[in-house]
Amino acid sequence: METIFAYFVVYSFLGWVCECVYCAALDHHFVNRGFLNGPFCPIYGCGALAVLILFAPFSNHLAFIFLSGAIAASIIEYITSYFLEKLLNLKLWDYSHNKLNINGRVCLRNSTLFGILSVLLVAFIHPRISHLLTEIPAKWLHNLAIGFFIYFIIDTLASVHVFIKLKTKFEQVYALLEEKRALLESYKENLQLEWNQKRAERSEELKARINQIKAELSRFHHYKFPYNRILKAYPRIQSVKNQLRLHTLIERIKESIKN
Repeated sequence: METIFAYFVVYSFLGWVCECVYCAALDHHFVNRGFLNGPFCPIYGCGALAVLILFAPFSNHLAFIFLSGAIAASIIEYITSYFLEKLLNLKLWDYSHNKLNINGRVCLRNSTLFGILSVLLVAFIHPRISHLLTEIPAKWLHNLAIGFFIYFIIDTLASVHVFIKLKTKFEQVYALLEEKRALLESYKENLQLEWNQKRAERSEELKARINQIKAELSRFHHYKFPYNRILKAYPRIQSVKNQLRLHTLIERIKESIKN
């Protein structure tokens, strides 16, 4: 069991490396990818274990490994996306713009890459990783497994907490933006009415509330920086509740502060 968990840790780390290298090649700058704060992508660890455990007897049939690995990894990615969306009310990635995607959760391009990685894992990577792990004394492996298990629990809880705070904060900001929009509409309508003294009084109330909203949005604009890693790691992250991408919401905050 400790050996299996060690494989999970190693392949979660190697998956994180692959994600960072791939995204750096596309974006021309380093991005700390992954749900966790640390250098691990558990979805890769789970995918690697699924391929190794389920398809080990077919290691000599690389075409089968490619197809099975692509399907298995895509299923894991789809399920992960679904449960994270239900848990956080956030859609962390969206492949709707990619050809041959399923509900924006998985796409043919990624599935193909997963298949290639599965072949590399079975044919080249795993034999070497397996040999290296056999060189580690059993006591060290036991202690390392316990340490990494505790780490993953702490990092997972901390990451979930940050994502929940991010979701709550953006929902509050979205509500502020909607309130400001409604107040501006009301303000325009009020200026068109002949209210005499009441008109001036009402206008001052509306302007005061609008200025208050702008001040709150300005504070959030500076407060958002603790979430920069998440926003960079998941550039297509969006709120399920209002179907608005968080990067779009940030742009609306900037515009609202200026106006």
